[in-house]
Amino acid sequence: NTLQWKDDGSARADNTDLPGFESVLSELGISPETPVVLWGGGGTAAMVRELLPGVVEYSAREGAPRDSGTSAVSPEVVIWGVGRSLFNGFFPPEQWRPRIVLDLNYAEDSPGREYALRLGIGNVRYVSGLGLFEAQAALQFT
Repeated sequence: NTLQWKDDGSARADNTDLPGFESVLSELGISPETPVVLWGGGGTAAMVRELLPGVVEYSAREGAPRDSGTSAVSPEVVIWGVGRSLFNGFFPPEQWRPRIVLDLNYAEDSPGREYALRLGIGNVRYVSGLGLFEAQAALQFT
């Protein structure tokens, strides 16, 4: 996601997604041992799995685990990986009570934000994808 043109005409390419995501996870105290669900996030699933190998992936289109042999009883963290344009109305089960909803989107109308509001202010910490975007941007200048 970063392309830098050098004075000699050459280019340098880098992807700051992974270190930006790692920075946000560290800031939030989310480790590989934390029970985490990725809701949607087809395009970002590989990045999430790399840092959180125990993540349970759910299809946002079906509202069910991608691997039928796994499920999450009550995750501490829900990483929201589906934007408004691809969201078809499936929210996580009502009995889940995550302490953090980490939204990979940063739009005001993100369904991840709507999900956090449904859980109730004071019951969950909502983290917009804007922090991830800013962490990635900062890394582009290093």
